Amino acid sequence: MPNNFLLGCAAVALTLGAPLAAHAAVFDVKAFGAKADGKTLDRVAINKAIDAAVAAGGGTVFFPAGTYLTGSIRLRSNLTMRDVANSPIFLRLGSRLRAPEGTTIGSLRRVSISNVVVYDADPRFGSIITGIPGHDVEDIKLSNIRIVYRGGLTLEHAARQPAEMASTFFAAPRRGSPVPAREPFDVPEQEKLYPEPAMFGVLPAYGFFIRHAKGIELNNVEVGFMQEDRRPAFVLDDVSGADFQHVKAQKATGIPTIVLRKVEDFTARACTPLPDTKIPQVDRREM
Repeated sequence: MPNNFLLGCAAVALTLGAPLAAHAAVFDVKAFGAKADGKTLDRVAINKAIDAAVAAGGGTVFFPAGTYLTGSIRLRSNLTMRDVANSPIFLRLGSRLRAPEGTTIGSLRRVSISNVVVYDADPRFGSIITGIPGHDVEDIKLSNIRIVYRGGLTLEHAARQPAEMASTFFAAPRRGSPVPAREPFDVPEQEKLYPEPAMFGVLPAYGFFIRHAKGIELNNVEVGFMQEDRRPAFVLDDVSGADFQHVKAQKATGIPTIVLRKVEDFTARACTPLPDTKIPQVDRREM
């Protein structure tokens, strides 16, 4: 089957923003008929789960551990979301490795999302694209996207992780315990936890937090806020091959638009307010 490929998953979550709810509904692809045995074609079941998430107004499409025979996954586009109480875009490769025995870390690649408008999104999480150390999320293309966040936060919130903002259920070291303070850009990996945007606490970027990723393209993407937010619009951490074209970001005075940490091959063209830039390699840079 030349048009199909195997998607090996330890645990993968693809979230389309969930409005008007504390946590996104979860749509398990196995509940829609996926077998994850590496032999049965699971494309129809996966598409049904994605369609159900869109019909519900948003949610998490969850792939339990297994090997899925499918074609390239293209998430539903042409979405409008309002009053989003979770991360508008959440692509997460984890490493729970709970079962079956011998399960290995999978992959998350070749994802395209386009024509999405989001208004009044929760400011704590931003949009998240992240793998884990040594296992990058790859070949992600975002285009024609506009996201307006609620705003009103600062890097101090990302450092202190206030109890009223950080989830003691998802982000705390022990369920119900306080989320510890941290250096704002040192976001914990949480690779063994259930994939949920709140697992990382209050993030240092209001727009996009991208980590452990390779081949990321943003074209005609705009992020902004309703109330001034004193965090960078973008944070890229351990990223190789990031191409920003016609990207616009609202920013507060004295706050950088983007923070790069351990980034290779970064390009920005026709972006506002960034200058045209090509950076072969950098350990840390703010622009």
